[in-house]
Amino acid sequence: MTPEWSSIVPTSVSQTLALRERVSHSSSSSTAQVQVVNKIRFNHTGDYAVVCKNRALFLVNPKTDLCLKTYEGAHAREVRDCVSSRDNSKLASVGGDKGVFVWDVKTGQTVRRFIGHDAFGVNCVKFLLGHSNEESVIASCGFDRCVKFWDLRSNRQHEAMETVGSQFSDAAMDLTLSGGRGGGKTNEVTACSIDGTVRTFDIRKGELRVDTLFGQQPVTAVENSADDRLVLATLPKTVALMDKTTGEVLQTFSGFNNDQNVVLRATFTPDDRYVVLGDAVGDICIWDVLSNETLNSQPQRIPNAHAKSISNVCFHPSEASFGGKGGGGRKKHLMLSCAADGFAKFWS
Repeated sequence: MTPEWSSIVPTSVSQTLALRERVSHSSSSSTAQVQVVNKIRFNHTGDYAVVCKNRALFLVNPKTDLCLKTYEGAHAREVRDCVSSRDNSKLASVGGDKGVFVWDVKTGQTVRRFIGHDAFGVNCVKFLLGHSNEESVIASCGFDRCVKFWDLRSNRQHEAMETVGSQFSDAAMDLTLSGGRGGGKTNEVTACSIDGTVRTFDIRKGELRVDTLFGQQPVTAVENSADDRLVLATLPKTVALMDKTTGEVLQTFSGFNNDQNVVLRATFTPDDRYVVLGDAVGDICIWDVLSNETLNSQPQRIPNAHAKSISNVCFHPSEASFGGKGGGGRKKHLMLSCAADGFAKFWS
């Protein structure tokens, strides 16, 4: 049973309006209400969402429109990415101020600050899952062309436990981890760069695999499939589905609008059946991975989902459910999106 993408509608917009008010009251900028929402993510259990907007993080319940807590006062520039720990006790955030910050979810205070990236800031942050399911290491990447690993048990805030990726010739944009969606231990870290490469670091073996896509076009985002066998790479005009081991491009998806070459981010639905991307004109584009249609076919669309370029789209971390009487038995995906129009939206 496939979802009817053409009939999908946002179930919550008032949440975004409340969030706009909160940001404008907490900022000295007269244009705070139109600040870009850079990222939105579900927490590990999918009960809440974390929104990155301006210099703050907002913990929200997308189903009830409530903003539960604001995390601010640490970032000196815009927050670009955030992630929740698996036990939902911590948040990690990065941004244009080059720092990696760890927050206590309950108190709203920063408990760790790591300063080690330079250049134009940090683009992505992840918690690594180690032995006994502990998350004592954070990975981050940024415009300094490096992937850095930070030890939460160490008191050294200016020295990363390890730095890799100096082979990048341009900014490192995004990270994806093995086991990240399946709940397993992190054995591999895959990073992408503006230099057109996707690099996978095998932590156990100390090995590096490098794949170059389509004549070194910039790769702005990567995401593993649930079984870690495939990786989805986002380029300015194309999304590539790659075999993670061989680097072979198995399928490509195009037909989205990105005339301005903004940074876009494609993602899988939880069952890996669909590839979804928000494009530069505010449409959400959907491709069926299992379709027998020719490659590069035009996507299904949710037109005018946002008024400006969509920063990212993400799905509830669990498998999609099936609606009962009201849902007609159809498969139901819970989705979040955010954009340069200042809005975050909750869809089903």
